[in-house]
Amino acid sequence: MKSVIDMSRPNTLYAVGVGLLMVVSLVLSNIPQTNLSLYVAVPFKREIAAGLFGSGTLFGIVAMLRHLKRVRMPWKVPQSQVFICFSVFFVMTLAALVIAK
Repeated sequence: MKSVIDMSRPNTLYAVGVGLLMVVSLVLSNIPQTNLSLYVAVPFKREIAAGLFGSGTLFGIVAMLRHLKRVRMPWKVPQSQVFICFSVFFVMTLAALVIAK
């Protein structure tokens, strides 16, 4: 008997995470009181933000590739491997957005 793994819940989680990143970016760009530089002086913030964006991009690519492999062969790739990579992507990109502004 062939079983089908429902991937709608993880896909929804990833879409909500990316949507949250867009909302945070929109809020940070349109509300001046949300600038981190008003409260804390971060030296080399451009370099730190670039490093976080780059690392987040790499983790996002790895998460996407693991997710595609999980869709093809769900018995070989545990969901935790996809979720951990996506979580690291989300946290690094969110930190980069906050530091960059």
